Amino acid sequence: MAGNRPFNKQQTDNRERDPQVAGLKVPPHSIEAEQSVLGGLMLDNERWD
Repeated sequence: MAGNRPFNKQQTDNRERDPQVAGLKVPPHSIEAEQSVLGGLMLDNERWD
């Protein structure tokens, strides 16, 4: 059965990773910008649209 592996166990097989997917796992480039956007949405979420 394929479901016998633990949920959080990392894959140990030698498959190549997709470079586009690997590039998505990058932290935000500007923490201050992220905080500003999230803070603004917390103040007035109607401004999102």
